[in-house]
Amino acid sequence: MRNNNILDAYYQDSDIILNCNLDEINYDGETWCYTRGGYTPVAFNINLLEKFCEFLLECYNDTKKLVHLFNMRLNYKLSTFTSVNVGWCTVSEMELMRLFLFENEIQLREISIKEKNTIFSLSGYGDMYLSHQGVNEYDIIKNGDRYYTKFYCKNREIFVKDVALDKFIKLNSVHFAGGIKESMKAFIKFMDIDNEKYMFFDYKTQNWIEEIKICDYRKYIALKDSMWFLKENKYKNLNDRNLDAIETFFDLKIERNDLKIEDKLDLIIETLKHSVYKSLDKKIGNRKLIGWGSGSGLDILGEWYDYNFKFEYLIDSNRDKEGQKKNSLNIYHTDKLLDEDKDKIIIVVLSNSYYDQIKNELINMGFEENKNFISMEYIGRFLDED
Repeated sequence: MRNNNILDAYYQDSDIILNCNLDEINYDGETWCYTRGGYTPVAFNINLLEKFCEFLLECYNDTKKLVHLFNMRLNYKLSTFTSVNVGWCTVSEMELMRLFLFENEIQLREISIKEKNTIFSLSGYGDMYLSHQGVNEYDIIKNGDRYYTKFYCKNREIFVKDVALDKFIKLNSVHFAGGIKESMKAFIKFMDIDNEKYMFFDYKTQNWIEEIKICDYRKYIALKDSMWFLKENKYKNLNDRNLDAIETFFDLKIERNDLKIEDKLDLIIETLKHSVYKSLDKKIGNRKLIGWGSGSGLDILGEWYDYNFKFEYLIDSNRDKEGQKKNSLNIYHTDKLLDEDKDKIIIVVLSNSYYDQIKNELINMGFEENKNFISMEYIGRFLDED
């Protein structure tokens, strides 16, 4: 490096995809490090590299030093995995870098932190970025039993979405640690996609899929509650600037000239309502919607959600109710479900008090929770799932 007048170096593992020009990165000579991903990638200057080389030689020339490192590595594995059966503990270059940085108390610049709406590196494991309150910093996607970072691409750039700000942040590199290394080959295809709209990487299908903007149900309910409060206070201090901010937050553009403030807000709510329930329409599709229960649950459902639930009919375990009607819907005995194709229906259990009992009955009949049948409370989460 000295012979070629190279004063700074950047090192990364083979399971990292770099998507930036390092010459354009404003490197300030500090020691960059990605502490949440095994201490790589890392950037350092030549003086620090010389010290690191001396550290390596010292480790492998001094048996006591090497044994000390192995013991440190063993203790680290024990504290991390809480297992006594860890076997032989190797010291990789990542561990050596970690130990070197700690032993020399070198100040590190964490590169998984957002700076100027850009993050240098993040891992594909989404549960690594939980806040102290247990909330994800960035958008995640579920695949199997684990949550992964939801990566987006647009015009050959990679992004993540800040959950709190609902804003896309540019990403310079992605770390495919552990079991998601196999996704790298499919992930890199973002370089061949000229897309004006955001697409996200689907770990299940190993494809980039166009992101469809559907309003988050919880935001919609929060805005509806706020509208109720505003109505109660006769829309005091509400102006067009407030409405513009609401539209910007929900990524809406609504023609609302010559309308009163209250009518403008009602129009925004109605537009959001249509956007929110698109996801429920899509999930139900051509499947029959069947309600289990003929009591007050149907009315409560209408109070909780302003969606037009088009039930085919209701069922009840009480045979005395068979042949009766509730809100113009026919009531049948639960035996009628045995004649239905399980993949072509969704059952909404219209009772919270007896949900566990009804759930067990449905499972015994061969139905699967949250696939063939759902609770009233689950519909909110059902709306937000991918």
